[in-house]
Amino acid sequence: MDALRPGGKTFFAPAFNTAFPLFRNSQSSSNCSRLLLFLTDGYASDASAEVVMPTIRTSQALLSQPARIFTYSVGSTADVRLPRDIACANGGLWTGIQ
Repeated sequence: MDALRPGGKTFFAPAFNTAFPLFRNSQSSSNCSRLLLFLTDGYASDASAEVVMPTIRTSQALLSQPARIFTYSVGSTADVRLPRDIACANGGLWTGIQ
């Protein structure tokens, strides 16, 4: 995370590829619930739903208990469709924030 810098692009797949190993490698979790909060202020610059959704499904399959993903689209120009689809497919909720 320290290497991340603002640059005007939104990379969905790397965010999920970074988050899911934290669940797998966590030693201090109670393992009763797994929640992932995903915030975006743009559209996926790196991939389409055809790439992001399988990335999430593959990562979820590696967990003993799937994570519920809550997504937030921040601002009037943020993508609504893909974050909403991600939340709905993963037991979470989507919220738009203006």
